[in-house]
Amino acid sequence: MKKGFYVIVIALICPLFIEAKTIEVKTIPALQSAINIAKAGDIIILANNKYADAGLIKIDNNGVTVKSATPGGVTLTGNSFVVITGNNNTFSGFQFIDVNVSAGKQKKLEKNGGQEGEGRVVAISGKYNVITQCNFYNCISKNYVHFEEGSQYNELTFSNLEAKPATMNAGPGIQITTSDKVVSHTKISHCTFMNFGGEGGDFGNEPIRIGLGIEQNNTSGAIVEYCYFENLGMGDSETISLKSTYNIIRYNTFNNNPVGQLVFRTGNKSAAYGNFFINSGGIRIKEGGKHCVYNNYFQGAAEMPSLELMNFKLNQKTLVGEPLDSIYVYHNTFYNAGVIEMGGKSSKNEGKGKGLGSNPPKNIQFINNLIVKNSGAVVENLNENVTYSNNIFWGDAKLGFESNKTQFININPKMKLNSTGYYVLSGKSPAIDAANSAVIPLTVNPVNDNDVKLMLDIEGQSRLSDKTKNDIGCDEFSTGKITNRPLKQRDVGPSYLFK
Repeated sequence: MKKGFYVIVIALICPLFIEAKTIEVKTIPALQSAINIAKAGDIIILANNKYADAGLIKIDNNGVTVKSATPGGVTLTGNSFVVITGNNNTFSGFQFIDVNVSAGKQKKLEKNGGQEGEGRVVAISGKYNVITQCNFYNCISKNYVHFEEGSQYNELTFSNLEAKPATMNAGPGIQITTSDKVVSHTKISHCTFMNFGGEGGDFGNEPIRIGLGIEQNNTSGAIVEYCYFENLGMGDSETISLKSTYNIIRYNTFNNNPVGQLVFRTGNKSAAYGNFFINSGGIRIKEGGKHCVYNNYFQGAAEMPSLELMNFKLNQKTLVGEPLDSIYVYHNTFYNAGVIEMGGKSSKNEGKGKGLGSNPPKNIQFINNLIVKNSGAVVENLNENVTYSNNIFWGDAKLGFESNKTQFININPKMKLNSTGYYVLSGKSPAIDAANSAVIPLTVNPVNDNDVKLMLDIEGQSRLSDKTKNDIGCDEFSTGKITNRPLKQRDVGPSYLFK
């Protein structure tokens, strides 16, 4: 009886795999025709070539792989763009160089059943789709990649987004539009972001934006991890702009990005941990509550603060936003890094400087951090709502206020430069086993694991469950395997670039 049942099941399943096929095509019309009739499991391969004005490539079926003959072998230029409305598809190995998908061209196609929306090189509205090994360079488009509202579990991996023209400052390189009904769970990993042009400040050409101001209470559940960011701050001072709730930014490297920052713009309960900021602006938190900043490394003074908490100034026209409340800053290392701004200016200073309002951040916890600084100021814009506990400060810089030994320990942490170019604890460091265990628990992310128990350090090495035996700063002195370090261009992005 059981044997007969298994035979029937195998007979039903096997045809699904037997029918899957590989289809090779040499033109864009042939590619679209093959996609239109493809079934789950089919692989469609476009011959290596340069294709100008390919128009719309639409993938509205499920379980199909569309790829170039070799990674990077297909280049699309001119009026060429992709729309993925199906599920479980893979789009791989394409280069988009000098593409021009202005809004007018896409609106015309929309009337003929083309893309909904405008100015997107790749738009995804389905679920469980993967865009990988793609290169976006100098594309005239509102967005390079847009994850549409309602899309879920989609990924952009091992891709390069570069040289977004300054004229296209109406939208970010990547836009994740969130929903109040479903969690997006979008993941961006192992990608490179470089050389976005513009005038800096609020120019509007930021690399990544997750949500919009009106979406601040939407649960996004997005993850940005193992990505490399360089020379992006002129496109917009917000290298990553978070405008939704429950996002995770981890294990990324921000290198030579002196006028750009990772910004918690609106929303609540997002986390940044395990990131390296080298000669770059650090983290700015403008609005919301229960944000967590831990196990990050900041090195090299930049034009922007390494950590900046903003005194909220309510937009009197929109009345959108929330003053900062309950921000947790634990186990970070600041090595000759930019100033730390605590947002303490009051309303009497309003209008005299950047970001000054009448709502100083409340309930700020600054615990188990390590600071080495040899000149300038450490803390500015003092805020009486900050609790400092068990931090180390060493160097000739000015701390900025009178502290006691429970707030800052003035002792040489005895750090050393390691083989990958950042400072870690030596075996003789007094920071070893010196952490304070009495910290407020970090905010749990209900949709993704965010290591709220601080079981790992910045290098991915284990911390002890006994928090009184943990080390101060982002580095736990250990001989264990290192799984995270400052990334270089060649570590991530498409395999055919940066060799």
